[in-house]
Amino acid sequence: MIFALVGLLFIAALVFIFVPVLPPGLFVFAGYLLYAHHTDYQVFNSLVLIVVGFFSILSLFVDNVLSFVGAKIFRASRLSFIGMMVGMVAGFILGGPVGILIGVFAGSFIGEFVNSALVNKSLIVALGAVAGYSAGVLLKFFIIGGLIFYFILKVFILKN
Repeated sequence: MIFALVGLLFIAALVFIFVPVLPPGLFVFAGYLLYAHHTDYQVFNSLVLIVVGFFSILSLFVDNVLSFVGAKIFRASRLSFIGMMVGMVAGFILGGPVGILIGVFAGSFIGEFVNSALVNKSLIVALGAVAGYSAGVLLKFFIIGGLIFYFILKVFILKN
């Protein structure tokens, strides 16, 4: 029973990496905490839970922060950042994960174009925002995937 609950939490975490409705780190941390409590903290002690909590919190920020970093590297304007955020939300509502990428691109492009009226600069800024967001999602996938992999390794392979 415990493995089914933890498994469902981990599957939800993997889904929420790409469908950013809820933070995936929250589900991974809940899985670790549930299993640790169930085993009287014999497999995962408080130090492990602190480390898992840290990486869970880190996973909250990486995709959004890296999309801003990607846009900033290419000298995005304030309007471009506003457009990127509006595009991210609108893209999610209209098209899920793919919509977010399109929304980040379109929002950054429109915001930068309104600011500079330069198509080439707007295109470069928008591509930088999409590259940053994609890098953030990839990093989030590695963080969450690594935590899940460690759980599987510790519980099923390296049994104490």
